[in-house]
Amino acid sequence: MRVVVIGAGVAGLALARGLLRKGHDVEVYEESPEPRTAGGSVSLWPGSTAILEELKVDWAGVGRRLETLESWAPDGRRLLTLDLTVPERRFGHPVVHVARSELVELLADGVPVTYGARAEHVVPERAEVRLSDGRTVRGDVLVGADGRRSAVRSALWGADAATLSPWVTWQGFTTEPTLLTESGRAVMIAGRHGLCGLIPAGRGAAAVVVRRQVGAGAAVLGRRPAGGGAAAGAVRGVGRPGAEGAGLDRGH
Repeated sequence: MRVVVIGAGVAGLALARGLLRKGHDVEVYEESPEPRTAGGSVSLWPGSTAILEELKVDWAGVGRRLETLESWAPDGRRLLTLDLTVPERRFGHPVVHVARSELVELLADGVPVTYGARAEHVVPERAEVRLSDGRTVRGDVLVGADGRRSAVRSALWGADAATLSPWVTWQGFTTEPTLLTESGRAVMIAGRHGLCGLIPAGRGAAAVVVRRQVGAGAAVLGRRPAGGGAAAGAVRGVGRPGAEGAGLDRGH
């Protein structure tokens, strides 16, 4: 079976690897001129790491195996701790946090991808796509994995466009040494205005996640969220020596 996949993100690449392993003829076309390795990080739960193993993706040495997921209040109180080794023992695969760039590179290894090929016109009934370079490609099956502005989605459902949610997420990485960086602890701090977290991501880095809900027209860049001082102090303190078991730093 010949399968045409539009989009070389995590979903498109994982699908292509699986189909190739089953002996199908797969072609992947990606709008970006090069692999899309931008982005934050991803938590892979046991089902996901099991799939990576089945796809023969060697993720050893990439990311960080997580053992606990902790929830803290902005005032420094630990609310709960989830033991992530429980699902690992039950399902036989760990929980791993990994940079999206590394995951994309692993999935893309050995997958035939044509970059710089934007889908301009899609005919779903014929599994046919006209690309930005003028070529037309056809398959027995056409898969749209081209994201929120998907050309395949538009061809299938017309004006039923995806909409933005009221949640905004910022992600980044820090190589600042902390007790979390080389540990298996993921820490999330939730407050009235959103949440922030620190998650070890391997290779001496920790992912920093800030997520908050914004109203229509709200200005969020350049503003300090109300009540954010305690949460910011908690993020600073959670990886400091002596913070474990003694509450988080409440400094502003």
